[in-house]
Amino acid sequence: MLIKKTKKLIARLGRIFNKHIRTEFKNQLYDMQAQQFLNILCPTDIFIPITDRSMRPVLLQHILNDIIINNRTCILEFGSGSSTIMICRLIKTHNLDLKFVSIDSNKDWITILNKQLANENLAHYVDILYAPVDNLESSNRKWYSGQELEKLTDYKFDLVIVDGPVGNICKNAREPAIPLVQNNLSDTFTIFLDDVHRTDESEILDSWARELNLLPNKTDTYGWISTTSNFSSAPISQAYEIIATYIERK
Repeated sequence: MLIKKTKKLIARLGRIFNKHIRTEFKNQLYDMQAQQFLNILCPTDIFIPITDRSMRPVLLQHILNDIIINNRTCILEFGSGSSTIMICRLIKTHNLDLKFVSIDSNKDWITILNKQLANENLAHYVDILYAPVDNLESSNRKWYSGQELEKLTDYKFDLVIVDGPVGNICKNAREPAIPLVQNNLSDTFTIFLDDVHRTDESEILDSWARELNLLPNKTDTYGWISTTSNFSSAPISQAYEIIATYIERK
């Protein structure tokens, strides 16, 4: 009996391991494909700092696609990083007329980013706001704080990117993002949320979708909700992924 149970356990672990390997391999291929397109915005003599917290190339390509295809004019980003630099490069190379605001809670990281942007003459394309993470008065959650957030009420955002704060500071740490700016969303918009492979972020995206009466879209690692349906801005790889997921659910 013990041998039989052990064999079943080994077989089950093997299936889980194989599924994980297939998923990782697939994501690596998607990222390689996306990076080929992103290389257009990457001068060979300029290095962008990429860390374990940087968003995947396929998500970054999706965001840049959305900016161009849907003619975005006002972007809000929670969590500054390589995406901030790439969006600024896109604004510059395509001579886009848009407003870009990025929020981060780490002063040292903002200094590094501002130096990188200045080196590429990109600093004037984005307004990076320092907002330390603090306890929310209305709940036990933590969120960005400070007077800088008051500037957000001056805009109507048609693209919101949520990749901060770090997800382990409290339960559903990124959920306050959309309630904060819901009254400052444009009539048409897209909202991206990174890390939906984690339970918290997956729940957050579902919650936002219910609140905004929209359908959530999820890949292995990120998700989005959008009022724009005329043209899909999803990279080719993610379009395949969405179709495959739909078929599996059927």
